[in-house]
Order: sequence, then structure tokens, then C-alpha cells
Amino acid sequence: MLLPGPTASTAAITLASTRDDPQLSGMPERAGLLTGGTAGLDYDLSSCNSGDSNQRLILKSEQTRCCQLMCVEHSLVVEGARKAFGEGRTRPLAFRRQQLQQYRQMLQDHRLDFLKALAEDLNKPSLEALSMDVDLALKDANNLLANLDQWVKKEDVASVIPGDKSYIIKEPYGVVLVMGAWNYPIQVSLVPAAGAIAAGNTVVIKPSEVSPATAAAIAKYLPQYLDKECFRVVLGGVAETTELLKERFDYIFYTGSTSVGRIVREAANKYLTPTTLEMGGKSPCYVDATADIDMAARRILWGKMTNLGQTCIAPDYILCPKAVQDAFVAKAKEVLKEWYGQDPSKSPDLARIVAERHVDRLAQYLKEGKAVIGGQYNKAAKWVEPTVLVDVKEGSSVMRDEIFGPILPILNVDTPEEAITFINNRLEVTSKLEVQGLGSSGAVDALELSYRRCSCGCWGRGRRVIASLLHLPPLGLAVRCLRRHAAKLLRPGEQGEFRALGEEGRGHPRQGTAAFLPRG
Repeated sequence: MLLPGPTASTAAITLASTRDDPQLSGMPERAGLLTGGTAGLDYDLSSCNSGDSNQRLILKSEQTRCCQLMCVEHSLVVEGARKAFGEGRTRPLAFRRQQLQQYRQMLQDHRLDFLKALAEDLNKPSLEALSMDVDLALKDANNLLANLDQWVKKEDVASVIPGDKSYIIKEPYGVVLVMGAWNYPIQVSLVPAAGAIAAGNTVVIKPSEVSPATAAAIAKYLPQYLDKECFRVVLGGVAETTELLKERFDYIFYTGSTSVGRIVREAANKYLTPTTLEMGGKSPCYVDATADIDMAARRILWGKMTNLGQTCIAPDYILCPKAVQDAFVAKAKEVLKEWYGQDPSKSPDLARIVAERHVDRLAQYLKEGKAVIGGQYNKAAKWVEPTVLVDVKEGSSVMRDEIFGPILPILNVDTPEEAITFINNRLEVTSKLEVQGLGSSGAVDALELSYRRCSCGCWGRGRRVIASLLHLPPLGLAVRCLRRHAAKLLRPGEQGEFRALGEEGRGHPRQGTAAFLPRG
């Protein structure tokens, strides 16, 4: 029943599929693959997955044993990373630079391998996968290397004591856990990890199991280029992540859903571990009667259909007058046909929904309004057609939940003030990442004023999806993550600052809560 086999390079536990056994439904199909760790055992439990009750009992017993082994292996991974940090191996700038160069080389050498993995997980078109995932990570690596010397310099600041001199020395936290998401699995796993490496930390990376091909590619290639004791990858599902979060980390960087973010925060509270939680929410767009409808349709639909809507800053719904709605729908039909043809399901330029259960979720939203564009789906093909919904009720689930798919509801408001009231009354679900407005200066200025009064994180005007998520504690504090979702990189203090406020984004600006009296 249990066939142990030692392996030289990884510590792995692989379980047979249990999806047909309801008694074992909580057991992941693939349990923790730990790379860059010590040698372990490889288990094959496929012969246990049968209807025989004795075999079920044995499998239950081995499930317990496997969970115990996972706990031990996770402890070894974290202890190894902590030991390496304690020895000071990651502190020298020369080491950080060399590791970042190796990381960059990995992205260059295995560019096509990552593209294939992204196509397998999400059917991502190559251009989209390059610009939004692989090459974005590569450009970030170049940016880190170009600015590393400047960012780690001692920073003089004003002192509260007359005649005294104050400065900030940027120190690494220690062992950083980076938990990536599945929608941009290269970017959201590796970009924060690269920032943590630049800051002088050791890093444990946990890619999302929902994008298994990309996670496996990261686990395969990263240890071939980076120091195996300082930088490690953990693969697995809910059970493995739960065990991993029982370990003590010095910083946790999480990207994903709000519900899981709460679990991560609760686990971090045990050790008072500082965290950055980059989550989702609903990103509204307001389209004024003075807007260029062709431009508005193209920009909103580009943001919505990128990755088939599975983007945390994708336009979630539109607020506009009824006359604008009619014009927008007519133009949207033209644009979608121009981009994706008569049958969008055959277009090579659209991704797919990541999993069938997500198709089920999106299919429920299709029932909550009138589909004036699209409305079709195919669960087996993991496909949902680009859809525009009208006659949507404010209290419906499609207006409460983050949609995360190619469904765009439109609600009618007559004035910018109504849009302001609508958004401000829904701050518990409004994204702290982005709000967009399109129209003439006078009308949209009023909506921009609302942005200043509420805690949305990014205000965009007349642009495509622009949000630059600036997770900017001082570099030495653990993670420097500049994620550019479009060409314009917004600096703190400019229009579009990511402030990491509310449920959908928790963190702090560059200076954190530190306050210093101004000079003079």
C-alpha cells in the first residue's frame, strides 16, 4: 500500500486523486511538494483509492501520517530559511545582486516554458502572458538591479530633538512568506519575492495550486538558479497552506481573495507578523454624458476582457445615465466583434476561466440581469462569453461580489453626485485598488473629489486600467513591489496612489506610521 522512495532533490508527498470518494473529499489531490529543501520520501497511495473499507482505513491512517510529515517538512523549510538569514548570507549587496541576476536569467532562459504553463492553466494568449506576467516580472528585475544601490542607502530624516541627527537604516525583516494568486501566477508570486530578495530577506514562495502548471514551473526552475537554502518554493493546496501558516514568519505578503486574506491575517496575528494583503473588490467606472463613447468602450472593455476579466483591478461595473448606456452598448457590440470576431469563443486573443467551479459561479451572475451582449457559457470548456448586463438590481450578488470574469453590469445614475453617493454607500465592497471616471473635466472633477473623500485606492481618469499597486514600505522592511498594470507608473502623492486601505488592501505607505518634524 505504501511505497516509500527516497528522492535526492525534493521532499514530496504525492497523493492519488480522491475526488470520487466523498469521505476523502477534504484531502488534496496533490499534497506539499517542497523544493530547495532536504531529502524526503515520495509516497504513492494510488492503490488505496478503492471501495474496500480496509483500504479506506489504511488511507485514512496514511492521510494522518502524511499531514504529520507535511508539518515536519514545512518546519524544516522555514527553519532552514531562518538559519540562512541568521548566518547573514542574504545581507551583502553583492549576494542580493547576484541572486537577482540569476532570477532574471531564469525568466529569460525559461520564457517559453512559462508561456506554455500559462497557456495550460488559463489559455493565456502569448502577448498577454508576456506583457502582463513574464515580461513584467523581467522588467521589475531590471528595475530592482538598476536602483538597488540607491534604495538601500541610509536615509537622513528630520529629527524631533534639536541639534540631533536622525536617519533610517534599511534592514531586512528576516524570513518572508510570499503567497501568490492564480490569475497572474508569475507576476504575483515572483515580483514580491524579488523585492524581498533585493531587501536582503530569505523567502518562502507559495504559488497558487489553482494554476498548477505555472506553480510547478516555478518550483522546477527557481531552485536551479537561486540559493536553495535561502529561497524555497512550497506547492500544495488548502491543507498544505494551513500547515505552512502555522509557522512563524517575519513578514507575509499575500495576494488573493478577501476570505483567505482574513485567514492569513488571523494566522499572522499569532506572532504579530506584519503583513501586506493585496486583495480584490469592485472597481466601478463612471461614464459621463460628455464622454467619448468610442474611447470609453475600448478602454473599459480592454480592461475587462484582459485575462477574461480575472484581474483584481478590472472594471467591475459601470455607472452612467440611461442615454449613455444605450450608446455604450451599441459601441461595445462593435468593438467586441472587431476584436474577437463573430464567435468570441474561437478567438485566440481571449483566455479561459481558470476552473469549472468558477464557471458555475459566473453562470449564476448571468441570471441576475438582462444580457444585451453575450450571456453564453460552456462549463466543460471553462468559457464564459464577454457579457454586458443591464436591468441589474443593486442588491443582487453580481453587485455584491467581485465578479472576476467577463461580465460587465451597467447601472443607471443621472448625475455625478448620484454616482458619488452610490459608490460611497458601498465602500465595504468597493475596491481599494481602483475607481475610473470618463467624461468632461467639470463632471468628472466632482467624482474625483469623491475619491479624495473616500478610501478607494486609485482614481483613474480617461485612461485604461492604470493602477500601480505601490506596496512601498522602506526596502529593508521586507518587500518592495512595484506592479505596473499599464505603462504609467504612478509615484506616491500623484493621482492614483495605492494607499492599501480597507479590506481589499492592507499595508502602509513608504514611511509607514513614522512621523518626523519638517526641517526648519
